[in-house]
This record gives sequence, C-alpha cells and structure tokens, in this order.
Amino acid sequence: MSIHPGEVHGLLGENGSGKSTLIKVLAGYHVPDAGRLAVDGRGEQLPPSAERLAGMGIAFVHQDLGLINSLSVTENLWMRELSVRKGAFVSWSREHERTRETLARYGLEGVHPTQTASTLSAFQRAMLAIARAIEGIAEIAGEGRGLLVLDEAMAFLADHERSYLSGIVGDLTATGAAVLLVTHDLDDALKLCDRITVLRDGEVAGTVAAPDTSPQELARLITGGLARTSGAADRRTESRPDRVLATVECPGVSGLSLRIGAGEIVGVTGLAGEAFGQIPYLLYGALPAASGQLTLDGKTFDVRRHSPDKSLAAGIVLVPGDRQRQGAVGSLTVQENMLLPRLSEFMHGPLLSRRAMSARGTTLIRRYDVRPPYGGAVMSTLSGGNQQKAIVAKWLQLSPGLLLLDEPTIGVDVGSRVQIFEYIRKLASGGTAVLCSSVDYAQLATLCDRILIFSRGVVVDELVGPQVTKDEILTRCLLQPPTTT
Repeated sequence: MSIHPGEVHGLLGENGSGKSTLIKVLAGYHVPDAGRLAVDGRGEQLPPSAERLAGMGIAFVHQDLGLINSLSVTENLWMRELSVRKGAFVSWSREHERTRETLARYGLEGVHPTQTASTLSAFQRAMLAIARAIEGIAEIAGEGRGLLVLDEAMAFLADHERSYLSGIVGDLTATGAAVLLVTHDLDDALKLCDRITVLRDGEVAGTVAAPDTSPQELARLITGGLARTSGAADRRTESRPDRVLATVECPGVSGLSLRIGAGEIVGVTGLAGEAFGQIPYLLYGALPAASGQLTLDGKTFDVRRHSPDKSLAAGIVLVPGDRQRQGAVGSLTVQENMLLPRLSEFMHGPLLSRRAMSARGTTLIRRYDVRPPYGGAVMSTLSGGNQQKAIVAKWLQLSPGLLLLDEPTIGVDVGSRVQIFEYIRKLASGGTAVLCSSVDYAQLATLCDRILIFSRGVVVDELVGPQVTKDEILTRCLLQPPTTT
C-alpha cells in the first residue's frame, strides 16, 4: 500500500481481515514476520519505536482512543510531552491555558482543561484524541509531511460530527500531510477518501479510486461478492403489527410515550447528545429513572424501581453500545461470555459442568457464526465483529419479550453487520418487540420498521414504512421540526 502526500487513503475490510494487525504493526505493537516501511523514500525498520514514529511524523488515533479516564483533559492532551519534560515541576496554569487554546481550535470550547476524560461525551473524547495526535505531528505537517492514522475514530460520531471532523481532515491534508482512514462505513470512505485499499483474509483485495467506485462495488470487494451482503435485513415491513406487546410511559424521559408491537422494530434517534441514548438503559434499570412505567405482555413495572435482574426475570434484555466495557468480560472465554445469563443451568451442586457448557457454547457459536469457531478462545482476542456476534448470541438465546439495543453494530464490518441484522429480524419475527437507539441513520433505515426522532429532549417526529430512509432520517434530525405530540 502506498499513501501519497495530501491524500486521504481508506483502509477497509471485514473484521478479521487484517486491518487492526496492520495498524498495530505500523504503531510498533506487533512485530511482523516480514515487511518494509518507507517514509519519504527512506526505508525504516519494522516495528518502529515510539521515538522513530514521532520523528517520522506518524501519529495514531486507535479505536479505543487511548485516553486515560482518570486523568484530566490537559494531562491526556500533553501526556507524551509532559512525561519527558525535564525539571521537577509543571506550570499547570500555563498548561491549562495552552490546552484552552488548543481545544478552541478543535471545536471543544465547552470542555474545561481540568475535566477528567471520563466526563466527556463520545464526540469530545474522539476530538480530544484526534487533537492530541495532530498536535503531536503539527511541526512536521507544517512542512508538508506526516501521516495521521485514524483507526475507526469516527465510529462513535453522529453524521454532523463526522462532517466537522472531515473539515479538520481537509485542513490537515491541505498542508501536504496524509491521512490513513480505517473505517467500516462505506459512505465515510467514499466521501472522505481519494483512494481506498481493501483487505480480505489478510491479503490486499484491491485498491480503487473513491470517486469511481459505488457503495455496491466496494461492498462486493470487501466481502468477495458473497450473497450475504444483502438479505432479509433489507426487507422492512410497512404495516403496523396487530398486537401491542410493550408500552412505555416515562414523563421523566423527555415525556416519552411509546408503543411497540409484537415483532416490531422501533428506532429512536436524533442528533448526538439528545436524550434518546439513555432510553434503553433507563428501561433496563441500568440507569435511575425519575418516573415512568413499562408494560410488557400485560405486566406493568415501575421504571423507578426497575433493575437489570428484574428485567431479566421479566424477559427484557439489553445489548449495550460499549461492548468492551459493558457488553463482555474480555478476560473470559467466548463460551463463558455467551453463557453468563444462563450459568445456573450448568450448576451441579457447587460445580459447573464444563462439558455441558462446551456443548451449548459450540451450538451458539455455529448458530451465530462466531469466528474462530472455538468456545475456549479468550473474548478479547476476537475481532470487533465477532465479539459483537457473541454478545448478541448471549442475549438473543434467551428469546426475550423485549430486546433493547444501543448502537448494536458500532465498529462492525459490513458482513457481520448484515448477519446481526438478520439475527435481530429473525428474533422479531417470532414476536419479540425491539427498541433500537442509534445515531447510525443507515443502520436504523435498514433495520427498523418505525423511527422516533428526538430534538431538544422530546419526540418531534415519526417515520414509518417508505419514509424510513437514511436521507429522510438525517433531514428530519437536522431540520428539528416542531413538536407533534
């Protein structure tokens, strides 16, 4: 792969195709069996040291962003510089002022230098990590050199936030520096990139010019032309179900009043930062609610007194948006993660039946196409898409009455995304009510039967049937129509 000065070069491929391995080789984390890196025509040893990367002007923003939650914005922003600075003391007043000036350049005027990273929104976290990377290569970028590697850094951003970031990327490449953009979003790749390299099964499947490529052609290149790039997930019902299975009345959640039919998939969305993102967690009992009630199949629950264990007992499950911190235990095996909600079924007195767990785990792995197909693999070693399929398997195997989803395919490759959509659709076809919260409008348009749009904390619009398209959802969110309740 070659990357030209001033170019945005896309790197695409399914999870497990080799993208993360390649980036970790470039970052010096993995030692390759063979390979060569040349910067400005000069060969460099692989893996490069941190000092050599800095000297070459290569900076990384990894998918997990690399922020330390317990440290302040200032400490995260200038971490490398502060750690090697000579002298026993740091002038924090000067550093905080420098931080304020830097944050303003990246649209983060509302962030205080002393805030801990844990208090930032997804957009603020992403922009902080990006600001740190760009500032680290600013001098070299000013000379018309340097490379910024964005590894799924846009995955957690809403559409308008991605547009803002694309402006920053444009400013950087205008200096002659280059950007390597790793993404699963075909629209992002085609809009932002000049050229795109696709990896498949650890090999380069091809490099194409973005302006001459369609999303369909790119999807075929990524998947090898497999039929699973289209399927049941693309077929959406236009009629409303006959039977209402779940009702939600939550004055404490932006005055939410919601009905979900048996087998219906309802999406809630809006611009990032709106209240809709909390709804699945409030209904599940993972966040405290001020008021409200949830009725499922004739049984009513007080949302204020709800809790995850009560939700599970009532047939309500939640697939959270943060799979690493909330969805899985990375140090446990795949089958242990998948069987956590049913662990009691494998108890024989004080002991667990590992044989029974292995048999059940193998069945789930095959049913949900988790790769590698080995239940004893440590969860953290799987690619993002396969981790997500294992998490979806963990909850869908319970055949819940109400499935709550928060960004169910964030950072997931196109092939795994379609598979996950098919699993959710199949569950809904059996009568399960589904509520999906997301800022991924393409995801909502593909998956949902009906969309509720939030603006300024309340539901202001509803889309059904043929209205449920990515462009229509985006338009309604941006225009912020008047309240129709």
